[in-house]
Amino acid sequence: MFQEVYEKLENKQKNEVLNFIAGSFGTECLDAQNCTVIRCPIDFYPAHYLYEVSDNQAMPPICRFYVIDEENKDLQALEYSSERIYSVNEALGIYLTIDNVKEYIKFFFKFARGRHGRFVILDSVDDIHWQEEPPLAARRAISSMITPIEILHIKDNNSFECAACFIFKDSLVKAKIKVHQNGQVEISDEEILVEDMPIIDDSFGQ
Repeated sequence: MFQEVYEKLENKQKNEVLNFIAGSFGTECLDAQNCTVIRCPIDFYPAHYLYEVSDNQAMPPICRFYVIDEENKDLQALEYSSERIYSVNEALGIYLTIDNVKEYIKFFFKFARGRHGRFVILDSVDDIHWQEEPPLAARRAISSMITPIEILHIKDNNSFECAACFIFKDSLVKAKIKVHQNGQVEISDEEILVEDMPIIDDSFGQ
């Protein structure tokens, strides 16, 4: 999930969700006993939750994400593209504030992947998936470069100008991120801080 506050659904609640989304899985067979369903509140889509449905016993393993309303009446399947996120924003009526725009940025970059890979937003050096741990001095140096998402300005049109650090391919990058009220995201002023880092390529990971 894109944030730490989540709950695991069991028994009746889990079965209700699995039954509701069953059609979205097409021909995939969901085993309720093996499936795990977790969810977290998603403030920028009022009265909705982000759900993760996974079955590691299936071959290949299943992992799907959905945005579902509190009454289990509206379901939006998430795919790994910015276009899909913008479609969900329009369908649900995104509501961005100074209190939730950082979570939206994390959400956006988790579920939006470009032709050349994905941007992995960092809060700290602990978020980096190393192939092998770097020397302590190098780790400390990299840690000093990383700052969590920061709101720089709120524009007159209620768009947010932020700064963030992220991993792109094997590089540590800092950039400005502009988020419009409709959820559109623009990246600018990219600055490569470190190149050729020994990290795991999770471009296609969850």
